[in-house]
Amino acid sequence: METVYVDGIVTDEEIKEIIVSLFPNLSPFRWNLFDGEEEPKGFDSSNLKHVFFATSVAKDSIEFNLKIWFFMNQSAHTDEREKLIAKTLSAKYHLRTLVPFTHPEQPLDPYYDIVFIDGISFLGDDSQFEFDSEDGNKGVVKILRPYELPVLHFDGVGNLRYM
Repeated sequence: METVYVDGIVTDEEIKEIIVSLFPNLSPFRWNLFDGEEEPKGFDSSNLKHVFFATSVAKDSIEFNLKIWFFMNQSAHTDEREKLIAKTLSAKYHLRTLVPFTHPEQPLDPYYDIVFIDGISFLGDDSQFEFDSEDGNKGVVKILRPYELPVLHFDGVGNLRYM
Protein backbone atom coordinates (compact mmCIF):
# COMPACT_ATOMS: atom_id res chain seq x y z
CA MET A 1 0.00 0.00 0.00
CA GLU A 2 1.34 3.39 -1.00
CA THR A 3 0.42 6.42 1.13
CA VAL A 4 0.73 10.03 0.03
CA TYR A 5 -0.14 13.12 2.06
CA VAL A 6 -1.24 16.20 0.11
CA ASP A 7 -1.31 19.81 1.27
CA GLY A 8 -4.44 20.80 -0.62
CA ILE A 9 -7.25 19.14 -2.49
CA VAL A 10 -7.06 16.74 -5.41
CA THR A 11 -10.19 15.32 -7.01
CA ASP A 12 -10.84 11.64 -7.60
CA GLU A 13 -10.61 12.25 -11.36
CA GLU A 14 -7.22 13.95 -10.96
CA ILE A 15 -5.94 11.01 -8.89
CA LYS A 16 -7.17 8.57 -11.55
CA GLU A 17 -5.49 10.67 -14.24
CA ILE A 18 -2.15 10.51 -12.41
CA ILE A 19 -2.35 6.73 -11.97
CA VAL A 20 -3.20 6.16 -15.64
CA SER A 21 -0.45 8.54 -16.79
CA LEU A 22 2.16 6.70 -14.69
CA PHE A 23 0.87 3.16 -15.13
CA PRO A 24 -1.19 3.11 -18.34
CA ASN A 25 -2.17 -0.56 -18.12
CA LEU A 26 -3.98 -0.09 -14.81
CA SER A 27 -7.61 0.79 -14.23
CA PRO A 28 -7.94 2.84 -11.03
CA PHE A 29 -11.11 3.01 -8.93
CA ARG A 30 -11.93 5.13 -5.88
CA TRP A 31 -13.13 2.98 -3.00
CA ASN A 32 -13.21 4.34 0.53
CA LEU A 33 -13.58 0.92 2.07
CA PHE A 34 -12.55 2.35 5.47
CA ASP A 35 -15.82 4.29 5.44
CA GLY A 36 -17.84 1.18 4.66
CA GLU A 37 -18.40 2.00 1.00
CA GLU A 38 -19.46 -0.84 -1.23
CA GLU A 39 -17.08 -2.09 -3.89
CA PRO A 40 -17.16 0.29 -6.87
CA LYS A 41 -19.14 -0.71 -9.92
CA GLY A 42 -16.91 -2.43 -12.49
CA PHE A 43 -14.11 -3.22 -10.01
CA ASP A 44 -12.91 -6.83 -10.23
CA SER A 45 -10.55 -7.82 -7.41
CA SER A 46 -9.37 -10.84 -9.42
CA ASN A 47 -8.24 -8.57 -12.28
CA LEU A 48 -4.61 -7.65 -11.52
CA LYS A 49 -4.97 -4.48 -13.60
CA HIS A 50 -7.76 -3.18 -11.36
CA VAL A 51 -6.38 -1.09 -8.49
CA PHE A 52 -8.08 1.24 -6.09
CA PHE A 53 -7.39 4.23 -3.90
CA ALA A 54 -9.04 5.68 -0.82
CA THR A 55 -8.92 9.21 0.53
CA SER A 56 -9.38 10.90 3.87
CA VAL A 57 -9.48 14.60 4.69
CA ALA A 58 -8.25 15.66 8.13
CA LYS A 59 -10.30 18.68 9.15
CA ASP A 60 -8.60 21.44 11.15
CA SER A 61 -5.16 20.41 9.92
CA ILE A 62 -2.37 22.92 9.59
CA GLU A 63 -0.94 21.19 6.50
CA PHE A 64 -1.06 17.92 4.55
CA ASN A 65 -4.78 17.53 5.16
CA LEU A 66 -5.48 14.97 2.44
CA LYS A 67 -4.29 11.39 2.81
CA ILE A 68 -4.42 9.07 -0.20
CA TRP A 69 -3.90 5.32 0.06
CA PHE A 70 -3.12 3.41 -3.13
CA PHE A 71 -3.79 -0.31 -3.15
CA MET A 72 -1.70 -1.72 -5.95
CA ASN A 73 -1.26 -5.38 -6.86
CA GLN A 74 2.53 -5.22 -6.59
CA SER A 75 4.08 -5.56 -3.16
CA ALA A 76 7.69 -4.89 -4.20
CA HIS A 77 9.01 -1.33 -4.59
CA THR A 78 6.13 0.32 -2.74
CA ASP A 79 8.34 3.17 -1.47
CA GLU A 80 9.59 3.92 -4.97
CA ARG A 81 6.05 4.02 -6.45
CA GLU A 82 4.92 6.16 -3.53
CA LYS A 83 7.58 8.77 -4.30
CA LEU A 84 6.78 8.75 -8.01
CA ILE A 85 3.06 9.26 -7.37
CA ALA A 86 3.74 12.06 -4.84
CA LYS A 87 6.22 13.78 -7.17
CA THR A 88 3.82 13.62 -10.11
CA LEU A 89 0.85 14.93 -8.10
CA SER A 90 3.01 17.77 -6.82
CA ALA A 91 4.39 18.73 -10.22
CA LYS A 92 1.13 18.49 -12.15
CA TYR A 93 -1.12 20.27 -9.66
CA HIS A 94 1.44 22.60 -8.00
CA LEU A 95 0.88 21.10 -4.57
CA ARG A 96 3.07 20.07 -1.70
CA THR A 97 3.03 16.33 -1.15
CA LEU A 98 4.72 14.21 1.49
CA VAL A 99 5.76 10.58 1.85
CA PRO A 100 7.44 8.97 4.86
CA PHE A 101 11.12 8.31 4.28
CA THR A 102 13.86 6.24 5.86
CA HIS A 103 17.09 8.18 5.55
CA PRO A 104 19.81 5.74 4.40
CA GLU A 105 22.43 7.36 6.65
CA GLN A 106 20.11 7.40 9.70
CA PRO A 107 17.75 4.44 9.30
CA LEU A 108 16.63 4.44 12.94
CA ASP A 109 15.46 8.08 12.91
CA PRO A 110 11.67 7.95 12.35
CA TYR A 111 11.18 11.66 11.65
CA TYR A 112 12.25 11.98 8.03
CA ASP A 113 10.01 12.54 5.04
CA ILE A 114 10.36 13.49 1.43
CA VAL A 115 8.35 16.61 0.66
CA PHE A 116 7.71 17.51 -2.97
CA ILE A 117 7.12 21.14 -3.84
CA ASP A 118 6.14 21.59 -7.49
CA GLY A 119 7.75 18.20 -8.13
CA ILE A 120 11.10 19.08 -6.53
CA SER A 121 12.16 16.80 -3.67
CA PHE A 122 13.21 18.05 -0.23
CA LEU A 123 14.19 16.26 2.95
CA GLY A 124 11.68 17.02 5.68
CA ASP A 125 11.61 16.62 9.46
CA ASP A 126 8.23 15.69 10.90
CA SER A 127 9.28 15.53 14.58
CA GLN A 128 6.86 18.40 15.36
CA PHE A 129 4.10 17.06 13.09
CA GLU A 130 1.41 14.75 14.41
CA PHE A 131 -0.05 12.54 11.69
CA ASP A 132 -3.65 11.38 11.75
CA SER A 133 -4.69 12.99 15.02
CA GLU A 134 -8.44 12.85 15.74
CA ASP A 135 -8.80 16.61 15.28
CA GLY A 136 -6.48 16.93 12.30
CA ASN A 137 -2.74 16.91 11.68
CA LYS A 138 -0.93 19.10 14.18
CA GLY A 139 2.37 20.94 13.86
CA VAL A 140 4.32 21.54 10.69
CA VAL A 141 6.91 19.65 8.71
CA LYS A 142 10.25 21.44 8.63
CA ILE A 143 11.98 21.51 5.24
CA LEU A 144 15.66 20.73 5.82
CA ARG A 145 17.23 20.87 2.37
CA PRO A 146 16.82 19.74 -1.23
CA TYR A 147 17.20 15.99 -1.51
CA GLU A 148 17.91 14.36 -4.86
CA LEU A 149 16.22 11.05 -5.56
CA PRO A 150 17.22 8.54 -8.23
CA VAL A 151 15.19 8.50 -11.43
CA LEU A 152 13.38 5.17 -11.66
CA HIS A 153 11.29 3.67 -14.42
CA PHE A 154 8.19 1.52 -14.09
CA ASP A 155 6.24 -0.59 -16.53
CA GLY A 156 2.56 -0.09 -17.34
CA VAL A 157 1.34 -1.94 -14.23
CA GLY A 158 3.79 -0.44 -11.72
CA ASN A 159 6.66 -2.91 -11.69
CA LEU A 160 10.12 -1.37 -11.39
CA ARG A 161 12.06 -1.68 -14.64
CA TYR A 162 15.79 -2.10 -14.42
CA MET A 163 17.53 -0.25 -17.22
